[in-house]
Formats: sequence, C-alpha cells, structure tokens
Amino acid sequence: MKNQTLIATVIIVVVLAIGLFVLKQAPKWSGNQREVAISQEAASDVYSQDQQDSISPLVPYSEQNFAAATARGDKTVIFFHAAWCPTCRAAEADFRANADKIPNNVTIFKADYDTEKELKKKYNVIVQDTFVQVDGRGNEITKWNSGGQGVRTLLTNLR
Repeated sequence: MKNQTLIATVIIVVVLAIGLFVLKQAPKWSGNQREVAISQEAASDVYSQDQQDSISPLVPYSEQNFAAATARGDKTVIFFHAAWCPTCRAAEADFRANADKIPNNVTIFKADYDTEKELKKKYNVIVQDTFVQVDGRGNEITKWNSGGQGVRTLLTNLR
C-alpha cells in the first residue's frame, strides 16, 4: 500500500512538473496580440539561404542610423518587425524582391518588435508588421500595417 501511494505521488509530481514546463514554453497572450519568444538562431532558420545572402533595403534601427537618415532629409519609416511573424517575413521578402521600387530618398528602419519596447510605446504600436513614418524630429506622420505587402503599402501610405 505504501509503495502504491509513493508511486502515485511521484507520478502526480512528474505530471505537474511537465505541465508547468509546457505552460512556461507556450505562447503568451496579451489582449489579442500573440507574443512568441524565438531565439535568433531559430529565426535565421526561417529564411532561405538566398534571402540571407541578398541585400536588404531595410536598415537596422538605431538612434545613430535614424539621425543620419534625417540629416540627409530622407523620408523615414520604422518597420516594427518580429522574426516569428509570417506577415513581417512576407513584407521583408517583398522589400528584398522590389528594392528598386523604393524611392532613393526613403529609409526604412527595421526595429525589433520584441526588444524595442520604448519605441513601441512612443508610437503606440500594439502589433508587429506596423510601419510608422516619422519626421526628422521623430514625430509620427502616419502609421499602417502591411499585411505582408511591403512595397505596395509603403508607396500607398508614404506622405
């Protein structure tokens, strides 16, 4: 009888431990927004080697890069991108495929949706695949989502 109780207790503890582990690994929901943590190594596996090797018209967001673009007088757009987001990947692929259609005076900054929390807060960005056009002082001009159609929606929404 003691052995059966001990075995049952061990099984229950193991099942609970596995359940907690699975819950910690599951995607978290924040309102209607699904946030999934993914390592950069796993994210790079999502792209084909051709996509990784091609030149991207997207510039990594940094304050220095932003200052340089605005000093040149470029129209600046911040693309809130997440490696785990299928529409973000589609938009990025479209930018790569149609880089020649992007006007020379436009700089598109790729900001990491998962890490640029202050930037998201500043522009009230609540979903990935959001684009925010800003002026030279960083004030929002317009904001949109591309639905994975990068260049077309860029050209349509650019002011």
